[in-house]
Amino acid sequence: MKADPPIDEQALARLQRLGGDRFVLRMIDAFLETMKDRLGAARTGVERGEADTVAQSMHSLKSSAGNFGAVCLRRAAEEMEQQAHAGRLDELPRLLARLEAAAAEVDHALAVQRKDVSP
Repeated sequence: MKADPPIDEQALARLQRLGGDRFVLRMIDAFLETMKDRLGAARTGVERGEADTVAQSMHSLKSSAGNFGAVCLRRAAEEMEQQAHAGRLDELPRLLARLEAAAAEVDHALAVQRKDVSP
């Protein structure tokens, strides 16, 4: 079974059609900033044992990742959100590691995409 790419190229193509290169660049930057903030909140929540913090940050990340076409990141955020809602704090460190790996792949893929877009 082939793994999903970090970013769905069709999602980027839709952004391109909506607003052109500058719009795509702004959206990439905004998404990366949101992703960074949500990952930080999740880390803090896991460290403090705050399931609500983790669930809230993952809900937000899940939504933005889905809109941006980051399928693996969305799935990882969704699973982490579900486990946080269920109060399964012991599962969260493992899921956080999976989430961070998916985020690193997305970050790399978007850095490549950013180079291909003319400002």
